[in-house]
Amino acid sequence: MSQIYGELPVGKVIFAACDSNYFIEHALPFALSSSKAGFDTHIHVTSPTLEVFSHAGIINSVTENRVTYTFDDADLSKFTDEEKRTYYACLRFHILPFIIPSAGRVLTLDIDCMVMKNFQFPAMQPCGYFPRPNESHPGMKVAAGAVYLTKGSLNVAQAISDTLNNMPLQWFADQIALSHVFKQIPEEQVAKFDNKFMDWEFIDGTAIWTGKGPRKYDN
Repeated sequence: MSQIYGELPVGKVIFAACDSNYFIEHALPFALSSSKAGFDTHIHVTSPTLEVFSHAGIINSVTENRVTYTFDDADLSKFTDEEKRTYYACLRFHILPFIIPSAGRVLTLDIDCMVMKNFQFPAMQPCGYFPRPNESHPGMKVAAGAVYLTKGSLNVAQAISDTLNNMPLQWFADQIALSHVFKQIPEEQVAKFDNKFMDWEFIDGTAIWTGKGPRKYDN
C-alpha cells in the first residue's frame, strides 16, 4: 500500500473505496444517499485523477452531512486485469485500519450501494458482517458488501488486511479473507446482517440497496 493522504473521518461513518472510474460513476449517488439518511461519509480513492478532485468538491457542495476523502497513488501497471479488479475489491479492507482510530465506528459498503434510510449501528457488538451459510462456494459464504468494524475490533480489521496480503490477487479473495477471520471471532461479539438490512432486489424498507449486474440500471 502506497502512502495515504487526505482527510480522515472523525466520528462514525459510512465508508467505501474505489478507483477513479468508479468514483466518477458512483460516488455522488452513494454520498448523497448516505447524507440524506443522516450519516457522514468517507471515500478512499486509489490513483485519483484531477477529475476526481473536482468531483469531490461538487459532492461536498450538495451534501449536508460531512464527506471526507483519502487517497493513495498505486502503480498497478504490472497487474493483470483480474489482479486489478481484485485489488480494487480488496482496497477498502486495507484502508480500514487507517481510518478506524479516528472514525471509531465504520460501516463499509460497496461504492455502488445506496443508503435508503437511517438506522442504528450495532450497539453491543464491536464488529459485524453478512454471512451466507447456505452457499457452497468458499468465496460466496460472505457478502463483502457490508462489514462493520470499530475501535474495539481494530485487531479484526488488521487481521483481514494481513490475511489479504498473504493471498494471491484472485477474485473472491476479499470474501474468503472475511470468512476466514470472522470464523475465529466469538459469536456474541459479531452482529450478523441479512437481506432485511441489505438486499439485491431494491425492496422498500431495506436499509441498503446493492444492485449488481444489469438490474442496477434496468430496475
